[in-house]
Amino acid sequence: MAAYQSEPKETRGLGGALETLQQQPLGSYMLGAMAAGLVLYGAFMFLVARYRYIDSS
Repeated sequence: MAAYQSEPKETRGLGGALETLQQQPLGSYMLGAMAAGLVLYGAFMFLVARYRYIDSS
């Protein structure tokens, strides 16, 4: 909101943004869904790196 209201003193870092999100209705579930998505994306990228075929010619 600080960027919208042009109040630079109200800016908070990533921790503040996550805290604000957690305080919303169902915020804990949203944070959990984001964490699960990041874990699944990491697993997907690991599998892509492991099984990617690179043509050497």
